[in-house]
Amino acid sequence: MPDYPDFTEYAYIDIIAQSLGRVLARPTYGGAHVSTVLKAADPNADTEYINIGSEGMIYGGCIAVWGGLTQEDCMWLAKIDGNDQCPAPFNVLANFNMGQPHGTSPIMTRYDMVNFQYGFILPYGITFEESAIFSYREAHGDTPMVLMVMTYALT
Repeated sequence: MPDYPDFTEYAYIDIIAQSLGRVLARPTYGGAHVSTVLKAADPNADTEYINIGSEGMIYGGCIAVWGGLTQEDCMWLAKIDGNDQCPAPFNVLANFNMGQPHGTSPIMTRYDMVNFQYGFILPYGITFEESAIFSYREAHGDTPMVLMVMTYALT
């Protein structure tokens, strides 16, 4: 017999003894959907871009902001099941090195204070039970262009 590792110790896992509400052998989500919105933000206000009103999972997404005045202390907002997620201005995220992957935290991909361009990606695996709402908060009386793209699946 070839020299394969001995995997027999894993053959005796008792799945019934687990206390989980459900065991996922594979994702129970449907096919992927994509929402893409490109529009100018309202000055000095929160502008909603994407509203997913169901149970599901974010497969990934991106947010790009450009044009006009500085947006360094503005922010994009994610409200998952009614709870704000990571509501921090761009300059705070840049100062805390959010350009590296951190689990399900957003990843800053661009912070350009000369051309006033800012970018983020959202990683795979953000789940929601009721809703996922993505908005932009503008704080300078300007109307920058904001592009939001979310790929998600619903149950």
